[in-house]
Amino acid sequence: NLAPALLLMGFYFLVKGVDDNRYWLASAFFYGLVLYAYSLTWIVVPLTLFTCGLYILAKGRKLSPLWLSLSGVLLFLLALPLILFLLVNQGYIPEIATPLLSIPKLVAMRSSELSLSNLVSPESWHNLLNLVIHQNDGLLWNSTEEFGLFYQFSLPFILLGGVKLVAGVAESFRKKEYDARALVLFGLLSSLFVCLLVDSVNVNRANALHFFTLILLTVGVRELFVIFKNHTLVPKAVLCGYALSFVFFCSYYFGAYHQEIAGSFNTGVGEAVTYVKERKFSRVCVDRGVYYSQILFYDQTPHDVYHTTVKYENYPSAFLDLTEFAQYEFGIDYAHLEAGKAYIARVDRENDFTSQGFTVARFENYLVAFWQ
Repeated sequence: NLAPALLLMGFYFLVKGVDDNRYWLASAFFYGLVLYAYSLTWIVVPLTLFTCGLYILAKGRKLSPLWLSLSGVLLFLLALPLILFLLVNQGYIPEIATPLLSIPKLVAMRSSELSLSNLVSPESWHNLLNLVIHQNDGLLWNSTEEFGLFYQFSLPFILLGGVKLVAGVAESFRKKEYDARALVLFGLLSSLFVCLLVDSVNVNRANALHFFTLILLTVGVRELFVIFKNHTLVPKAVLCGYALSFVFFCSYYFGAYHQEIAGSFNTGVGEAVTYVKERKFSRVCVDRGVYYSQILFYDQTPHDVYHTTVKYENYPSAFLDLTEFAQYEFGIDYAHLEAGKAYIARVDRENDFTSQGFTVARFENYLVAFWQ
């Protein structure tokens, strides 16, 4: 969620820095930060800077060696821990352990989810086009079918903005002039390139693309206003459409959506964990649908306790499944419930417990069952 905002700020100051190179220091700062927001930016940032940098050099823009050097050093220093992390986890250097900074070798790296072969894969293109056209990836926490990412009726404006952008950049190339719109186009193409590299692109994996899409949308709406400058009814209708859509979205987001999304985020788990802590149950079985990280967060399990008691089902693996840590066990055998344990389970399993004499305390989508 942090990545689009940081990418936007980095790109904004990159564009401003062409006229005043001092802004590139701010651009380097935000681009350095975004590297720690989302891993796909590890490719997006250097690719954007490389393509935009080549264009700026090709157009003979005046560059200040001082501000260019300072910006490069700042970006390098911010990226250095990440560079060391990659060197450790690719096996080039051993693990690093110091009082100030430690970099361990992870159990697994997810680099296999990226591949150049995806660039020529029909499935990758289909997934990306589907995301752009339908603005929905089927994940309720990313977008909804009714509203999409930017409202469904925005697609013509986005396409119109894309045509206008490409046409403007093509004209600037014909005239051999510098045009800041070219930087937008290179940034957009860099983001699209990274989206195509991903095995299964979705809304969050395409987060570098979103603010460029908003730029195209804005350009498209502006162009519509220019086309219909003598017919004010059309611009007014567009403005009313967006205003009404925003009102309906807010009504949905702060209303029915809360109930629809609650199950996906295991609403009630926090209260259930608080309850079992207050009751001081020695053993607690947790439904597999609950993420172990949620239990860690709500229980505030000390690191040393977790480290010494954790057991994994599939170690080593990129996505580890835990069997237990501290007083918590993961996985419930509903056919053989034990009276000496407490259980955190979904409310739709309540009958499994009450039929065997357990007492049940409900917390939205989850319950705590125990023997009294």
